[in-house]
Amino acid sequence: LIMGLANLVADGISMAAGDYLGRESENEVQELQNHTRSPIHPFQNATAIFIAFVIAGLLPLIPYLAGVQNGAFGVSILCTGIAMFAVGSLRTFATGKSWWKSGFEVLSVGALAAVAAYVVGFVLRRLV
Repeated sequence: LIMGLANLVADGISMAAGDYLGRESENEVQELQNHTRSPIHPFQNATAIFIAFVIAGLLPLIPYLAGVQNGAFGVSILCTGIAMFAVGSLRTFATGKSWWKSGFEVLSVGALAAVAAYVVGFVLRRLV
């Protein structure tokens, strides 16, 4: 739980900082090229990414924070899967794709990443 929370904060800061630097670079390039597009606000975008990342990152930890004794891992998987499907479904507001296809797409990519992380952790635990 402690490692999960520490990782959540560190990853959130990393994602926000990366977005900030990327947006800042875009603004600098636009200034050099004298484009008249409205500037991107790096700090606001970075803050929004950090908040969204922390909220989404807390979902798998909810059963552990709530003190679920039996089946916390399964509840964690379920919470995360529902959240991924929901985020994918919400993408349809921007993409116009089918909500269930978008939901399944994000769920599939997230599941693949989760399985990869689990396998790496399993292998490293056996080696150490």
